[in-house]
Amino acid sequence: MEITSFLARLQPSREKADSSETGARRNVKTETRSGSGRDRVSLSPEAKRAASQAAEASARQRQLKVNNIKESVENGAYEVDSQKIAKKLIEQDPEFFLAGIKTAGPGEEIH
Repeated sequence: MEITSFLARLQPSREKADSSETGARRNVKTETRSGSGRDRVSLSPEAKRAASQAAEASARQRQLKVNNIKESVENGAYEVDSQKIAKKLIEQDPEFFLAGIKTAGPGEEIH
């Protein structure tokens, strides 16, 4: 089944849903071109502005965090929790970090 024909079958229910939607959902316009196999999404100016503001706020927060860490490093106050780092590395890829590590059985020592 082609997606375009599937979407065409949904069109009556989509129109009904669109008529009952509110606010931000109406700021996005979608179009399906019959036979071309391409969908388009158009954002309203309000939606574009909201997305831009969210991206700018995120960038500002990230820069503040970087600046705080940089200042801590420069002042010698930045502390690294090596146990926490090791734990996270092992959680991410236990096979890589634990390969070849011998484990001691009861009463055994590792040399």
